[in-house]
Amino acid sequence: MTPVVFCEVKSENQPTKIRIFKADEKTDEPIPGVEFKIWRKNIEDEADDSVIPEEQRVVTDKNGFIEMDYLSPGIYCVQETRSLYGYAPDDTVYEFVVSEDGRIDGNDIGELRVTNTPIEIHTKAVDQADGDKTVTDRERETVVDHIEYKGLIPGKEYMVKGSLIVKSTGKPLIDDGKEVTAEQTFTVEKPEGEIELTFTFNAKALAGEKLVVFEKLFYENEEVASHADIEDKDQTVQVRKILDTPKTGDRGDLMKFAGICCISASAMAFLWRSMRKKRNK
Repeated sequence: MTPVVFCEVKSENQPTKIRIFKADEKTDEPIPGVEFKIWRKNIEDEADDSVIPEEQRVVTDKNGFIEMDYLSPGIYCVQETRSLYGYAPDDTVYEFVVSEDGRIDGNDIGELRVTNTPIEIHTKAVDQADGDKTVTDRERETVVDHIEYKGLIPGKEYMVKGSLIVKSTGKPLIDDGKEVTAEQTFTVEKPEGEIELTFTFNAKALAGEKLVVFEKLFYENEEVASHADIEDKDQTVQVRKILDTPKTGDRGDLMKFAGICCISASAMAFLWRSMRKKRNK
């Protein structure tokens, strides 16, 4: 008779786990506080013990991670819904598959890495008339701000808003009771590009002042980046008196200047002739 041998067999099922990591595309540093939504595709009517019955919102921790356990078999979708300030949001829908044996895309632990590109904007403000860094104290002057951007998402719509700040006070320029502002909505074709904002205002009382352009960038009505450095020379234009520096193309001022020169020359010529006649006598 064959003896019966009893032994204890211990079996543990490892929980299904998905790990999402959010990082800066350039520095690879983790990005905390980014919100994602996760949902299961093609949920059947039968009972399901998945921890994601419909849709769940989760946020990356201080190390840039999101971890979820005990997912039942199926296809899952992950999409970023809210990014951190200064980054272009990535609204790509990522998918992963949990198989019947609990593996994710063939691995014991599923890993999904999502990166964000930091947004950069730089501006250069110039006089519309000749492209230099000075305007005159005339009743109507126009400043153009050239805005270069990097890290935006092609095909997406953004809005840039700008305002003129008086450097000596640090407050917005007021013209006719309103702040001098400009804005433009644009659709991005490439991650890097340039747009312009135009500011027109009355500069009669601004001789000697410096004006600084501040810009803010918005995506889906949320501010995602700004450039507002009161000391930035590229963002600054100087207001000078008209006769201090006649500007190229400023025909009215040049005519006045030429008239003064003609009168002075005529007076000098008359004086010289008078003195010569006295000597001849």
